[in-house]
Parts: sequence; C-alpha cells; structure tokens
Amino acid sequence: MFILRAVGEKLALLEQTLAVEQAAGAWQDADYPEFSDNDAIDSWLDKLRS
Repeated sequence: MFILRAVGEKLALLEQTLAVEQAAGAWQDADYPEFSDNDAIDSWLDKLRS
C-alpha cells in the first residue's frame, strides 16, 4: 500500500510540474496593471472587498 501511495503522490507532483511548465509565459504583466505594485494590489483588493 505504501508503494502505491508513493507512486500516486509522485505522479501527482509530475502532473503539477508539467502544468506549471506549460503555463509559463501565460501571464503578461502589461495585461494586469492592477497588480503592478503593492499599492495597486491593495487598491484592487479594497475594490474587490467593497
């Protein structure tokens, strides 16, 4: 049972790693000016929460 669980965890980790690698570059800073710095993020969160 231990080996089966360990293999399952390793496969899940490999799948997550692959997903991160495939998503690399998908986020462009220019597309999200509301996250340009900490003050902009705080402002965005305030608007979201109100």
